[in-house]
Amino acid sequence: MDGGAKGEDMASDKVREKLGDAIGAVAGRAKEYGGKALVAAKEGSQLAAEKAQETSWEVRKKLYNPVFPEDYSALDFDLPKMIVIVDEDERKGIDVCEGAIGWLSKQAGLEVFHLYEEAVPLSGLRFYPMVSCDSVYYRDKFDGKRFVNIACYLETIQSDKITELKQIAYKLGAKRCRLETYEEAKTVKLKKRQVAGKVHGRAYGGAAEAGGSFEESRKESQFQKREVVFAQTFEGNMAPQRPNLRWFAHDNEIASLIDTRCSESGGNVTREYSFKIDSSVNAVISESMAGKIDAALSKMGAKCNFSLKGEVESESRKKMVFEIEF
Repeated sequence: MDGGAKGEDMASDKVREKLGDAIGAVAGRAKEYGGKALVAAKEGSQLAAEKAQETSWEVRKKLYNPVFPEDYSALDFDLPKMIVIVDEDERKGIDVCEGAIGWLSKQAGLEVFHLYEEAVPLSGLRFYPMVSCDSVYYRDKFDGKRFVNIACYLETIQSDKITELKQIAYKLGAKRCRLETYEEAKTVKLKKRQVAGKVHGRAYGGAAEAGGSFEESRKESQFQKREVVFAQTFEGNMAPQRPNLRWFAHDNEIASLIDTRCSESGGNVTREYSFKIDSSVNAVISESMAGKIDAALSKMGAKCNFSLKGEVESESRKKMVFEIEF
């Protein structure tokens, strides 16, 4: 082999060597980048899994809507007017409810707080007449911490009103007081009205027809129930004092009586006083709200042998006559 050929072979070897080095470098970089890409893919997959898990948690949290102690004690927590006392085991084993004291739900448009019986002491709320699992309670109008069992809600409120009337009589220095209730007569009437009509008949020798009118009959049924709620006698020698009012704070008749008895003029002092109290004016629940509560109870599957709306309607027909002698 001559020198020129030998030189060409050496040049070719160097080219191949450089080419091999270049290919090796590219392969190395590709391997490096491939490894990084694999790591990135794994990290991305892990991040996606974490995000999916986080999303699933939030979705389930919204579904179960648990209330935790820190939520309940927050200043912006809006305590619903209706509370159901439930057993903690109803949500046992549900991870998003671990550590909760209950949960919130919407029932026929009303927000309801399902409070665990075990968490009642923590809540700081009072339940009347007592705490009972699977019972429903509604908030006292004048005491946001007191909740009364729906089954005896109206009776309890009526009792509170009567106690306040007794306190009024006592504070004003009455000798005697008496409260009588009566229920407004129920009536069902069909009003009289003239109805045009034709009377068809057959006369001798052919048919006859006469025009005219006749009056529809009217039916009526009613009843009235009276009851003496209480009659009480006092010493009657106490100087009149202004009583603390809740239910009758805006009753003009009672305000006038208090002003008259507590007047410092010593002039024409009231000796006897009698007035009517309209229960509908001091109603704690409107008929429409009572209907919503009935619907909420039905949606929750509660078994009731009464209708709260019906009881409110009956209560609205009741009047009270309060008599005081000084």
